Amino acid sequence: MQIPLHHFEDFIDETILRRGLSYFKKGQVHEPEEIRTGEYEAIVEGTKDYTVRMTMKNGIITEHVCTCPYDMGPVCKHVVAVIFYLQQDELDLKQKPVKTKSVTPKKSKKRKTIAEQVDELLEKATHDELKQFVKEQATRNAAFRNLLLLSFVQHNDDDSNGDIGYAIEAAYEMLYTLAASQPDEDVRKLIIDYALSAVDKRVYAEWDWHFGMLRIAAKLLKTEEEIESLCKQLDRSQRSEHEREDYSLCSPVVY
Repeated sequence: MQIPLHHFEDFIDETILRRGLSYFKKGQVHEPEEIRTGEYEAIVEGTKDYTVRMTMKNGIITEHVCTCPYDMGPVCKHVVAVIFYLQQDELDLKQKPVKTKSVTPKKSKKRKTIAEQVDELLEKATHDELKQFVKEQATRNAAFRNLLLLSFVQHNDDDSNGDIGYAIEAAYEMLYTLAASQPDEDVRKLIIDYALSAVDKRVYAEWDWHFGMLRIAAKLLKTEEEIESLCKQLDRSQRSEHEREDYSLCSPVVY
């Protein structure tokens, strides 16, 4: 459900509006953090703390999600409370100060997004500091370790227990099924970009998934530009007899 920010009241149930406004006025909304440009995240205090995320573009809330269990309608009171927070100046509203945060009325320079803060940190941190951090997290956090191994699988020569291969195979099958399901245009382009990028970087060069990525991309091609991109990847991939034999995999789509 997309919601125009400047007249959101017309799109939300009146009862939910009242509850969201009450949450805002009681100071239960922590200041939203801009994670990326146009993408916000805020904590709203309720029965417990809930996280609200929303994406805005050209004055329209294009996506919104809350971690609360509410399922009686498209928008919960926590999302509405965050909208009121974002619109408080336009609506001339005030809320009680959130206890855990001090409210400073003075104007300050625009806060950096999370992505900008990460980029800045990576520029300042040394190679050794980042390496040590990754090693420590990989030791302590199994989810982080698995993500690390899968993200840089092209550099990992040891998969003696088959865990990495199994995970990649499962992910590949899901991606292939999604490609065959005629996904939305945004998803279609995203899959093509990923598949061709993986081939270009030779992420799966030592496995069948290398040409599997081309199979996936071939299922989704629509424009001449996309077909040309696939042809270029095929040309660059002809570096061994095995790859030349497999060249015909995507040729029916291209020609």
